[in-house]
Amino acid sequence: MTWKSILVIDDEEIMRELISDTLEEEDYEIYWAGDGKEGMEMAKKHNPSLIILDLKMPVMNGIEMLESIDLSPASQFAVIVLTGHGYDEDIKRCFHLGVCAFLRKPFNVYEFKGLVRCTMLTKQYEELQRKSNEKLTLLNTQLSESVREREILLKEIHHRVKNNLQVISSLLYLQSEEIGDAQTLELFEANRSRIHTMATVHDFFYHSGDLGKVDFKEYTDTLVKTLLGSYKMRPLTIDVKTDIQDVFLDIVKAIPCGLIINELITVLLKHAHSNGSHGEILVSLQQLHDSDKIKLIVSDSGINFLKTRKCQKEKDLAMQLVEVLARQLNGTTDFCGSDESGISIVFGK
Repeated sequence: MTWKSILVIDDEEIMRELISDTLEEEDYEIYWAGDGKEGMEMAKKHNPSLIILDLKMPVMNGIEMLESIDLSPASQFAVIVLTGHGYDEDIKRCFHLGVCAFLRKPFNVYEFKGLVRCTMLTKQYEELQRKSNEKLTLLNTQLSESVREREILLKEIHHRVKNNLQVISSLLYLQSEEIGDAQTLELFEANRSRIHTMATVHDFFYHSGDLGKVDFKEYTDTLVKTLLGSYKMRPLTIDVKTDIQDVFLDIVKAIPCGLIINELITVLLKHAHSNGSHGEILVSLQQLHDSDKIKLIVSDSGINFLKTRKCQKEKDLAMQLVEVLARQLNGTTDFCGSDESGISIVFGK
């Protein structure tokens, strides 16, 4: 279909000549048919933008033809009825069937030309809009496919990174079995714990519905259970509680946060309650009100162990790592709680 094409269906030769003369200056492609049946065949062959249709014709009249074609808003062509016949019921029927205009013969040349021009421009706009929608649909399809491929690739990357980290952890474990020195063995175990923390983040991203963010509450609960299991702490001896809002972090934020929690809980489990004393460790992550900032807190009840370790951080690798990781988050580190028994890190999403 070209938007410049018109099909005139009229059994009067003189009428066809008049229409042709009237539209001569408009540079339209005009086709002719003498009745509705022939008009149907010509419409299929030439796909016109506009049909100018008489009502009273032999073989198949105009209304019969209108009843046989689709004039819905999505139709390929518009119809103007131009006739010397027809009652009010015929006019109603024509508009009910979807014609865009109804003119009686003899017609005003300028009114007719203006109506044809307006109708053709409308069809041109509709055709451009249709093509634009088709291109937009194609682009959306391509974009969706690209996003799907990206998600598959990201999943594969997270899966492979997690597997590689687990291999490294296994190698460290095998190597540690040959170590007799307790201090060196402790270093191996600490590094295995850090590697496991990073592997767990990648595993959560791999299974996450949103590959860009991870449910940090679920991740923290898993991390805490793993750490408690690693140090074989009995629940009656050490309680680790979590207070995590429904916060979702990307991998740039999730890994440093996970490592900070790992370092601080490990320090507390290994040293603050090494004598078997009862204690409670709290891990909190909250969105600050009226702010895009997040506050991470790790605190221990009853003692200022973390403050003591922080003051000796030049000799303490764990506390040095916490400082480095906080800087990676562009966060600020401070003591918190009435007895300053916790460390808080405030950082932006």
